[in-house]
Amino acid sequence: GAQIQETVIAEFRKKRPNITVDYQKAPDQYLQKVQTLLVSGTPPDSFAMSQPDLVQLIAQNSVAEVDQYVKRDAKEVKIDDFFKPHIEAWKVGGKQMALPRDGGGVALYYNKNLFDAQNITPPAGGYTWDEWIDVARRLSVKEGPSGQIWGATRNGPADWVHWIWQNGGDVLDKDAKRVTLEASEAVEAIQYHAELVTKHGVMPPPNVYGAGQEDAIGLFMQGKAAMYFGLRSGMQRMRNITGFKLEVMPHPRRKNRLTPLNTTAVMLPKGGKKNDASWYLLEYMTSTEGQLKRMEQGGAVPARDSVSKAPTYLSFRAAPMVSDRINTIWPDMAREGAVRLRPQSAKWPDVQAAAVTEINAVYAGTASASEAVKRAAPKINDLLK
Repeated sequence: GAQIQETVIAEFRKKRPNITVDYQKAPDQYLQKVQTLLVSGTPPDSFAMSQPDLVQLIAQNSVAEVDQYVKRDAKEVKIDDFFKPHIEAWKVGGKQMALPRDGGGVALYYNKNLFDAQNITPPAGGYTWDEWIDVARRLSVKEGPSGQIWGATRNGPADWVHWIWQNGGDVLDKDAKRVTLEASEAVEAIQYHAELVTKHGVMPPPNVYGAGQEDAIGLFMQGKAAMYFGLRSGMQRMRNITGFKLEVMPHPRRKNRLTPLNTTAVMLPKGGKKNDASWYLLEYMTSTEGQLKRMEQGGAVPARDSVSKAPTYLSFRAAPMVSDRINTIWPDMAREGAVRLRPQSAKWPDVQAAAVTEINAVYAGTASASEAVKRAAPKINDLLK
């Protein structure tokens, strides 16, 4: 959040008192406002973005490559210290367009009290899909002293994307030019995931999720679900859990355990008049020291191997946690290559929205996966033209 950013920038000011930093909090509709500033010729001197936004900015030729600075200051940057998936995420055409400050995939949080009550001890390496669904059934309670308890909550309306990856499929082809949802691997994965709701009843149907404390993470925090698929940033809320002990395990796997890499980076505007000075802020914010400052609140995942092994990072503990896996599981995913980027297309937001519109019917039980993707495919291909 803004307070964390201000802490990092305060440290930078001490190191570079000759550089004035005017930190501005991210406004609503952040991407659109940054794009407007970039196009109008009044760009911010540096700015942070989520990786999916990079494609949008590259399309309008608004981002400066930083290779010259990385090469010049190689000793300070230590490019090989970044996890490979993270540093590669910010390359376009072999050029480094930004340096990452954090990034992680999806893991599985669980209510240890509910697991202990059923004498369930998850394997250290996590479950397979088939093993996991058996566990989710055992933990689901339709009626009980505490009301209904779901096996797990979802990770958003497009969470089926990485289940497709894990089944060996994809949403778009490697060039992001054609939809591949009609392939058997994709259809099978969507049907499997939707049946967690419609057939097995281990996940809530869409109409159960609400706002505030009734969202996916809120239901889990209230003890209304035994597991929650989420990011490490969820600890910003879950650190306040008092009703049960909290633990985390790897995402269930099938052919692989791939989940989306959610990473942010700091970048410079193309042709920025202050890029030489702004580079030093970018360098510090993505450095080992800068990332450690950012990790103090326990919400982000480091983009550097050195940060993931630092005692100050590894010592983070929140009251409900029963082990330090909150600190190690996400870096381990990066080392194993168990994270990947969403399709790199400027049209991905529209593609995802079109797919979700049709695939929601599968979760509502009003269409099969094959029927839904058959309707979605031509719409998506039209978008990609």
